[in-house]
Amino acid sequence: MSVIKFWLLDINHEVVNGTPEIRLWGIDDHGKRILVIDRNFVPYFYLQLKAEADPEKVIKEALAQKSSLPLILDINKVDLKFFGKPVKSLKVNVKNPDVVTKYATALAKLPGVSDHLEDDIRYSSQYLICNDVTPCEWHEVQVEEVK
Repeated sequence: MSVIKFWLLDINHEVVNGTPEIRLWGIDDHGKRILVIDRNFVPYFYLQLKAEADPEKVIKEALAQKSSLPLILDINKVDLKFFGKPVKSLKVNVKNPDVVTKYATALAKLPGVSDHLEDDIRYSSQYLICNDVTPCEWHEVQVEEVK
């Protein structure tokens, strides 16, 4: 493993052999073009719950949908604020970013769910936000270099 410094020019994603990859295109500090691939960022969205909903019950009902929604990885309770107010929410991690909107729409129909959130944010944009990465700026990353 080595650390490289690069100027981020662009970002996109691909799904390769069922695994989502974030692709960071840039120029290193020697002026060479580089591509940094990150396979560790998991696609997700949130389910906002009704005040009276039991989160454990909603999780159980959502996981029971795995036969029709097989790319659900896991579902966890999270503390979110919506317009400054705390709301009961669930974070749903999925295997492929291309199913996020479809899965969010389907799971939003479960009893106890009031809304779905962040399923309309592009996967690469979520990556930038969650990792505090700014385009057109220098970044340092630990990488395993391949030709």
